[in-house]
Amino acid sequence: MAAHLQRAKKVAAEEVQRWGCMRQTGVSLRYMMDFGARPPERHLLLSAQFLHKELAIRIARRALELDSLPFGLSAKPAILKVKHWYLDSFTDIRSFPHIKDATHELAFTNMIRMIKCAIPYF
Repeated sequence: MAAHLQRAKKVAAEEVQRWGCMRQTGVSLRYMMDFGARPPERHLLLSAQFLHKELAIRIARRALELDSLPFGLSAKPAILKVKHWYLDSFTDIRSFPHIKDATHELAFTNMIRMIKCAIPYF
């Protein structure tokens, strides 16, 4: 059992490393305003598909950045707690299936809301 847990942690760490090395997509405030002003259902689906990938990249990058803080800060309990929140969120997002339709979009939106509510001060 312990070996299985160690293997799972290693696989998760490798996935965070892989996703954390991917390029973030730049999005301007103007684009967000134009895209989201009164979004038709098609825009909601495209947004959810974009966020499904982009949030995984950005969350993985933040988790990796927490590992490289100076002065031993990475080992502090508060930092480890925040990193754990990021890793849980990363796992939730990565385990969500590809978003194909409005039903998936709504479920993904609800999952993002649950992540947001689960993390204090988000």
